[in-house]
Amino acid sequence: MTSLIGLNYPLNSVGTLPLAYLDTSRKYRAHSALANALQVLEQYRVKHDQKQHTEMFFKPYAPMHQPTNMPEHMLARIQQAISAEKFDDAEAECLQLIALCLEGLRYFQRYDWLLLRSIVSAGYLGWIAYSLLYIFGEYILPDSSPRRSQRSGTIAVLGLVVFAAFSAMFYRQGSPAMYYAYAAFPVYFWAGVLQQVPLVRQIAASYTQLAVRWRPAAFVGVYVVILEALVYAYFDRRVYSAAFALLALVWPLAVSPRFRREHTALLGLWSGVCLLTSVFTLLPVERNDHLGLVIVGGALITLSGVAAWHYSAAFTLPPPGAGVKEARQAVALDRLMLLVQTLLVGVATVLGPLTSKETERRGHLPRLYQLSCWTVLVAATLLPFVHGSRRGRGGAHDQHYLYRLVTIYLAFATPFVLLTVSYESLFYFAYSSVLLLWLAIERALYYEQAERQLLAPTHNTRLSHLAPSAMAPRRLGISDMRLGVMFLFFVNVAFFGTGNVASLASFSLDS
Repeated sequence: MTSLIGLNYPLNSVGTLPLAYLDTSRKYRAHSALANALQVLEQYRVKHDQKQHTEMFFKPYAPMHQPTNMPEHMLARIQQAISAEKFDDAEAECLQLIALCLEGLRYFQRYDWLLLRSIVSAGYLGWIAYSLLYIFGEYILPDSSPRRSQRSGTIAVLGLVVFAAFSAMFYRQGSPAMYYAYAAFPVYFWAGVLQQVPLVRQIAASYTQLAVRWRPAAFVGVYVVILEALVYAYFDRRVYSAAFALLALVWPLAVSPRFRREHTALLGLWSGVCLLTSVFTLLPVERNDHLGLVIVGGALITLSGVAAWHYSAAFTLPPPGAGVKEARQAVALDRLMLLVQTLLVGVATVLGPLTSKETERRGHLPRLYQLSCWTVLVAATLLPFVHGSRRGRGGAHDQHYLYRLVTIYLAFATPFVLLTVSYESLFYFAYSSVLLLWLAIERALYYEQAERQLLAPTHNTRLSHLAPSAMAPRRLGISDMRLGVMFLFFVNVAFFGTGNVASLASFSLDS
């Protein structure tokens, strides 16, 4: 536009003039291309001089220093071509100079990328190593031999010297303050790792004493493959479907025969719900409103709430130390809480489609519907907190773990059903069912392995009894890696199960 109306180009512009769109004389186009080339060249020279002034070990952009590509020579050839009225040659030379300058600008913009990426990668690797050493020292190896080096002080001083060297370099180059933080993290973590060299030796000695050494290495290899698959799932959500299919088919076969015999129904439900949940990551992210799916999803959540209320006598506990009458009242109140939450989900199932139809018919949502939706939303959100505060000193911490999970599930279900426009509520139902079954299977596996009874039938069902301070310490094993991997998998599915980060773009905020 500036070329067409005859104004000067913007000062910081690095754009290329689209000569093909200029319906002007060849001479005008050649002079316009030359002006564009001079402007971009000046940007390159400014960036070049800045880097040359600040960088300690400056390396110029090599292609611009070749004899045929030096700006002075190219400008001379352009001027000669214009003087000889070879305007096409002048345009081509200008475009070549502009392309070289733009590549040079990209080179200087990415000049510190290698250093920064190396520092950040060293920081992440140091954090991983430091965390692993902490886990081994606190939860895996016995507390016997010393785990810190006798030269810890020397290592700390060496770390300060390395950080001071980076800081001096960054100060000389006029780097942003964030660069100092980038350098501080790897220095801190790797200094901590080097201070625990005796612990590293103890880990290596423990590994060499294992009767079956390939098993930990195989678990680590599988763990890395799963992490890579989760990274690839960011680009292709079908990976989650394949993972759910493997969990549905392989995990029931990987448990012991005794476990399969004793928990046939549980494993069958697990396989069925996993296969059901795998369907959602195959569905398209772009979707239209489908009120039928909204109603079906809300109805399923409502029915699950009714089922939970019906069987709630098995997992509703009175406050500790309560009398008979007080205990009965507390249990009745807890069961009423589930019933009210289920009722709110049912109301939301009706309100959601109604608000969508009214908005589509009138162009806006009537005030009555707005008040109804907000009332249901606020009530569903605050009800668990208000109910928990009425339980006395123990509060929610003295509830049955399963009761607490159901109340949280129903509390989030109401806003989910209100805002959904398609199959999101179905996904919520299937995903929550998978999580509950996963918890039940892990509990049963832990109990079967007889390492320690995680949830004894008469004692360890309250959340207060499951806190780390209330449980006897135990050492972690290889099987605990499964818990970490599956937790990470389910977190990713929660974000990407229905689309891009479960985006609110898939919801109807009008309701």
